[in-house]
Amino acid sequence: YVDANWLREPPIRRRLREETASKTPLPTMQISAHQGQQLGLLARLVNARRAVEVGTFTGYSSLCIAEALPVDGKLWCCDVSTEWTTIARRYWK
Repeated sequence: YVDANWLREPPIRRRLREETASKTPLPTMQISAHQGQQLGLLARLVNARRAVEVGTFTGYSSLCIAEALPVDGKLWCCDVSTEWTTIARRYWK
C-alpha cells in the first residue's frame, strides 16, 4: 500500500539508490526511499532552513534534506570518505 500510494521517489534519487546498490560493498548504509521521504517531510514540518548531516555516504539522505529546504537554505555534509562522497557530489550537481 505504501509503495503504491505514498512513496514519491524522483528519478535522480532512484538512480543514486541503484548506483549505491551496485557500486558499494555496504549498500545497506544508505537509507531507504521510504526513510528519505520521511526525512524530507520532517524537515518541511519543522521549517528547517539549515541542516547538518554527519555521515553522508553516497548522498541519498542529503538529497532528501536539500529538496526540503527553502531556496536559501543551507546543508552541511560531513564524511571522511572521499570515495563515497565523490558519488554524492555528482548527484548534488
